[in-house]
Amino acid sequence: MMRIVSDSSARFLPMLRRYATIGLAAAILFHWQASAAFPHASPDKAAVVTVGSDTGMAGGAVLIPISLKVPDGIEIGNLSMEIVVPEALVKLKGVRPGLAMDIAGTELKAELKSPEQPRADKNSAVIRVTIAAKKHFSPGTLATLDMRIGDEVGDTASIRLKAEHVSLTTSDGKSVANVQTQDGEIKISKSPPTFVNCFFFSH
Repeated sequence: MMRIVSDSSARFLPMLRRYATIGLAAAILFHWQASAAFPHASPDKAAVVTVGSDTGMAGGAVLIPISLKVPDGIEIGNLSMEIVVPEALVKLKGVRPGLAMDIAGTELKAELKSPEQPRADKNSAVIRVTIAAKKHFSPGTLATLDMRIGDEVGDTASIRLKAEHVSLTTSDGKSVANVQTQDGEIKISKSPPTFVNCFFFSH
């Protein structure tokens, strides 16, 4: 069976193919430009600094880890950050390095200070944390903050530990542009924890 194509259709077919090719090329170019304009859009390419969480009673101690996750091929040599806390509800007692950080030999410092810039909440304070490694950090827990919950917490159910002004520098002195943070939390327990093994200690 012979297929008959009119002269007008035959003239328009090459034109349609040309427009389709141009449209495909434009779509590919737009996608490439968008990827170039937002090179850090993928969370897998970001360094992530996480402030951990813990639960304790009023007047009790809690341990808050600070951990780091970095993309392959990036070696971090320095970290500085601030953790905003309500000064009346939590106190900093000390800081200890993570096991890998202790072995690597790092300089670790944590101080509770008043904010340099005025804040809406005048009762806030900041914990300034700085970590410097002789070579580079091992991903994982960098340090643990030893903190004490205030004796009077009222009806407070949790205390937010907000990470701010986080700065990472590579071992060769370059600033890391794509850094994400995760805030921590102290949950206030109204009753002491129950341990299953109390039975064994009492018999």
